[in-house]
Amino acid sequence: MVIKLKIRKSLAFSYIFLAVNFYSFGFLILPSEEIREEVFALPACPPYIQIDLMFTDGHNPSYSDGCSFPKILFRVSDNSYVFIFHTDIEGESVLVWPENFEKAYVSSDEIILVKKNLFFFGDYFGKENFSMFSFDKIDDILVDDIHWLFKKAEFIEYIDNLPFLNEFYMADLEKRNIKWNRTKIDFFYNCIPKEKLVMIDNKTGFPFYLNGKFINSACESIYEEEGVLIVDYYFENSLKRKIINSFENSKTYELIEIP
Repeated sequence: MVIKLKIRKSLAFSYIFLAVNFYSFGFLILPSEEIREEVFALPACPPYIQIDLMFTDGHNPSYSDGCSFPKILFRVSDNSYVFIFHTDIEGESVLVWPENFEKAYVSSDEIILVKKNLFFFGDYFGKENFSMFSFDKIDDILVDDIHWLFKKAEFIEYIDNLPFLNEFYMADLEKRNIKWNRTKIDFFYNCIPKEKLVMIDNKTGFPFYLNGKFINSACESIYEEEGVLIVDYYFENSLKRKIINSFENSKTYELIEIP
């Protein structure tokens, strides 16, 4: 068993981040802090790899002190390399799948359960997520970066500069002819989000992204505390964005027209 102690000096007060790693078992303690603004790095052109990331317990988005992290399943439409990260309320991330590089290559339509086991502890609150990235191939530069992420994940060491969230980094992958896609699913700790049904009138065709989640259907149920709906879609083979102040109204559904 390894205990990692991490002091963050960037806050107005210091606090302790404690991570206990026992094989695939961990504990997390974080402070109360507002949710950091999210960043979405998305493919410049419509991705051909279709990906799905889902909770095993359906649509329960809210968890509390002592609960284990939600279990997740995923699949891809084409053989690809897959990496999944947990991102906390500070925007810091850690690799949670695969356990080793050899397991990163996934066959098409294979449904895989992520077995990493973490628990919630502490009085902090806010939105967190799991982010999934798929790549059709991996070159030497990407391999080096992935091995660095594995080293950080060995002791559940969260980082605030996850390269896969950086638009310039991902654009450089595309210049190296690496095709990729991404999605994410949100969950909440010590707070109860609002639920809203989002119906899409998409004249441009699928897929598109809703708050960073890859969508290939006309109806999606999402959960939020507050904020906006960010719709990223492809029009004439270019990535476009539409922002809607959806959660400022009391409607239980939202109809979005694209474009």
